[in-house]
Amino acid sequence: MKCVTHGLRTLYERRKMIEEVLRASLGSDVTLDIPTNRAHQEELPVSLETLREFILILWAKYQSLEKRKDKAAVLDAITTTLGIHRKSALRLMNAGKAPEMRLNSGNARHSYSSETREWFIRLWNSMGRMSARKMKAALPKWLPYYDGGKIPKEIHTELLRMGTTTMDTILRPIRAQQSRKQNTGTWKAKIRTEFPLRPLGLKIDSPGVAEVDTVMHCGDSASGVFANTVTMTDIHTGWTECVAILGKEASDVKNALVQLEKRMPFPLTALCSDNGAEFLNHTVLNEFVSSRSKPVNLFRGRPYRKNDQAYVEQKNFTNVRQAFGYERIDTPHAVELMNCFYSTAWSALQNHYVPQAKTLHKERIGSKMKRVLSFPVTPAERLLESEVLNETQRGELLAKELSINPFELKRTMRELLFKLSKHFGFKKNWPGRFAHG
Repeated sequence: MKCVTHGLRTLYERRKMIEEVLRASLGSDVTLDIPTNRAHQEELPVSLETLREFILILWAKYQSLEKRKDKAAVLDAITTTLGIHRKSALRLMNAGKAPEMRLNSGNARHSYSSETREWFIRLWNSMGRMSARKMKAALPKWLPYYDGGKIPKEIHTELLRMGTTTMDTILRPIRAQQSRKQNTGTWKAKIRTEFPLRPLGLKIDSPGVAEVDTVMHCGDSASGVFANTVTMTDIHTGWTECVAILGKEASDVKNALVQLEKRMPFPLTALCSDNGAEFLNHTVLNEFVSSRSKPVNLFRGRPYRKNDQAYVEQKNFTNVRQAFGYERIDTPHAVELMNCFYSTAWSALQNHYVPQAKTLHKERIGSKMKRVLSFPVTPAERLLESEVLNETQRGELLAKELSINPFELKRTMRELLFKLSKHFGFKKNWPGRFAHG
């Protein structure tokens, strides 16, 4: 029935044409219950239900006809009135059963004004260019803070009503202009066999088991000393913390792990890393893992199996690359700005106001794997649902979230990134994720 809407005229003209054709075809007076006010003829198109009623009447008449010329007259009425191909009309009339009189299912597509689309793109840039699923879940929490809550009421309603598919459609041409480079550099640890492999059947149902990885800010060359970001992600809640260090010495990495553990709102029970020498060394083993009353279990992933570190590998892009890009950062002052960025604004924003979806289960359909995702919620909300926090800690976490204005945090981050960009004299629009909003 998609072709039925082709070539629709105004309401008034279409009504008159359908009545004339029905009178000529059926030999009786037919009146359609459609408003005839010409003042609204440019605003109200004929509904699909009306067109289906028209086809149903002609289908019943077509089945009772025997002469070829009479059937041809009915086909002429359909093609003239609906503007469809004659073969389409013939298929409708020769169907074994009457066309279905389907009612509106309530899932009709909404058309959004250009102003609503502009507001959505502006919010998408201001909120850190989230995915559509995350935007849908985050908008109710973010909108009251945007520009003091001065979004027009009509726009506010349409933004909350907008679906994820529509969001992806609006953002598709913008995302097509973005490109991603591949920069990685991991040196195998010589003592990696002293660390156990991460159990493949390890089930994690509480906070405390985290993955850790490093991101190199080396630009186009991995030579010399440059900044590295150490990222730690809790697998159960998605809570993520980052620390920048200059170089990749074992002692610096150990100190970064100590800082990351202090920022986590819950104690660590296990730590998972790749086979990089920055984590699998005697300094980390003796001074961070073993030197405590309750040692942390340090597991390593399988070599060349990136999916063993899937949670933190994802955060390497969303929490590091989208903020600092792929430029080379290699001065102590820049590392200080990066740590200020991570600790003052970035951590609070990501953990309290950026929802994250998790895979509930996977289902194989033929050669494809279908993933069923949960509704996106923030790491703080997942942490509150767990039982690791006492009432005092829960109250402190909720109070901290209520004191946060996400758009104020975004402005703080843009200021810090502008200082970093000015420090290195970057001429490009860097980083693009925070250039707007």
